[in-house]
Amino acid sequence: MTTFKQFFKSNYFVFTIFLVIALSFLLRYFRATIGLPYVYFWDEPQTASTALQMMKTGDLNPNFFSYGTFMIYLNLLVDKLHYLYLVTQTSDLTHLDEIKTKFETGWHWTISHPSFYFWNRILTALLGTATVFVTYLIGKHLFNKWIGLISAIFLATLPIHIEHSAVITSDAPVALFVLSVVLFSILFIKTEQKKYFVLSLVFVGLAIATKYNAGLTLLLPLVSLLWLTYKQKKLCKLNYWILLFVIPSVVFIIAMPYAVLDAKDFVKEVLYRMQHYNVLGHEGAESIPGWDHFSFQMQNFYQNIGVVATILVLIGLVSAVFRPLLAFTILLPIVYILYMSGMKVNFHRNFIQVYPFIAILIGAGFYYLHYFLNSFLKNLNNYKYSMPLLVTMSILVLFLGTQTVTSYIQYLNDALSKDTRTQAIEILNSAKDIDNIIIAKEFRFHLQDLRNLKYSYSIVPLELIGSLEKKSNTLYVLPERIENEQGKYFLETREKQGILEKVSQDQSSTIYQSVGMDSVTYLDRYSINPALSIFTKIPDIKLNPTVISLDTCTLSSDKIKLTNNNILAFNDGSVTTPSFTLNPGTYHFNINARRFFYRPTYKEFDVGRYNVKIIVEKSHKIGTDIFLKVSVFDDGNGLVTEKILEPTSEFSPFSIPFTLNDQGNIRVKLEYLNKTSGESTSPQMELKGLGISI
Repeated sequence: MTTFKQFFKSNYFVFTIFLVIALSFLLRYFRATIGLPYVYFWDEPQTASTALQMMKTGDLNPNFFSYGTFMIYLNLLVDKLHYLYLVTQTSDLTHLDEIKTKFETGWHWTISHPSFYFWNRILTALLGTATVFVTYLIGKHLFNKWIGLISAIFLATLPIHIEHSAVITSDAPVALFVLSVVLFSILFIKTEQKKYFVLSLVFVGLAIATKYNAGLTLLLPLVSLLWLTYKQKKLCKLNYWILLFVIPSVVFIIAMPYAVLDAKDFVKEVLYRMQHYNVLGHEGAESIPGWDHFSFQMQNFYQNIGVVATILVLIGLVSAVFRPLLAFTILLPIVYILYMSGMKVNFHRNFIQVYPFIAILIGAGFYYLHYFLNSFLKNLNNYKYSMPLLVTMSILVLFLGTQTVTSYIQYLNDALSKDTRTQAIEILNSAKDIDNIIIAKEFRFHLQDLRNLKYSYSIVPLELIGSLEKKSNTLYVLPERIENEQGKYFLETREKQGILEKVSQDQSSTIYQSVGMDSVTYLDRYSINPALSIFTKIPDIKLNPTVISLDTCTLSSDKIKLTNNNILAFNDGSVTTPSFTLNPGTYHFNINARRFFYRPTYKEFDVGRYNVKIIVEKSHKIGTDIFLKVSVFDDGNGLVTEKILEPTSEFSPFSIPFTLNDQGNIRVKLEYLNKTSGESTSPQMELKGLGISI
């Protein structure tokens, strides 16, 4: 015990740093569970699903270049490790084909095995924690270990950095790589050792391969060379200037190889993103470039760090006049903020990489706060303890203590929170004398939750729930409000919301229990804690055939999928609409259909005076041999009418007339026909806009 005490006494600061890093990781680790098995963050599938698809197919081309793909490859590595763990240690997964993502379902936020997302989030949490440690190192080299510690504690407990360090996006990871450039540039200036210059350039390449706007980090190695040129009164060797551009380029290509191997798509996507941020904008996330955008971001920074931190940051900024290395350090975030403020799109997540610099400035603020207090309160130094030190430490403890407690409370809330759909499963399991449960399909209840439901259940679209045969001892789980965000589901949304209003207004409806308040269930994006009600009784509601929601149709093949654009896409099988009760009369079944033709790919170039064109075309036989068969059936499966359509490569409206002599139920079957003789490749058929009109 004495030995341990002696060791602790001589290494207490190491223990302190260890505790800060441990706290940093735990706050991020426990937040990494939020939402699962549901996705709460818009961009996560771009990285996570792409990595899973690469693992499934073995194709290392991500076919996605909206931002750097280095994190996709890191997540791919984590996915391979997790897959190995699952197949050797558990029975949750036996084959890669069991993993379903947006590529199989068309739903962007599909997550069949949430544990892959959890492991990916832990990777981000580790990178976020590493950022805290690098922040400490920079503070230590700029001032001393105590200022480094203060900066690290601030970033470790900062809620916005915790939040972004627990999701599968590139914003928190790129902050680590950017900060590493700063650290090694500072060490290069202080020691003049070439290895630090090389390391700074390596991290420039990694930063750009993570997020393109991190290309501004090249400014720091450049300035560090100019700094040493001024310091030594001579120009640095030529090989330094060559390395300045060669190393980031080589590292970028290694970390993001398909920027070269698939250069056409890479350049196309990068140019589009530049146009998106500078010209097109993003609805709901726009500012006027310049002062308007700058002030918007400043308000966000203020809201995320508070009054005390803002004052300390201002002190730190002023103190940069007296500390050339501090001025060098904050050069990058200043240039970055000004650069990004010149753009139209104003997502604040693009500024997560600035927060470690804010932490460093806060450390600088404390350093000079103590310095000023020490200067003005010299006459009080007769006390046993230094009054300036006591005042500074009181502010420090109050400031960082409050932020730490706030982050811990948020951690408890995250750790204990459950999605309303998961809560609903627990409520349903506690119900007595239940024979069946009907759950609205629009919730997209995850299979992981449904496996825990001890009663038999059916997943049914809202349009069909009211027309089902009413049975005793049945519970109905319905959303309280349905909305669409992008207008693609406008007609279906109106129909579904109308049904919910009929249920809520009908006197016979009986609520068993409600969960959540005011949260919307979306049709065209993920939902967060959607408000829901569990009914013991709902009224009879007839189907309205005017708008046939595609998710009410029966699909005969798993090759048929409803895309994120509300389109049925398939190259096999059939689609059957629900059954509708119609009065005698003449009707039209309306549909928009098209098919995708395989277009040959070609490369054209000049050789001397000759133009050479190389064409690569898939072997297939199409033309007039792919059709869509539309059949209208009555109650007794009698054929009312039948028509074979020939869709083109563009969406075309088709109208199939039919007549009913007596009142009855009808349903429509849409069948994919491939009449090509011999072996062929079937092009994809797409359907939308189904409905019946008089």
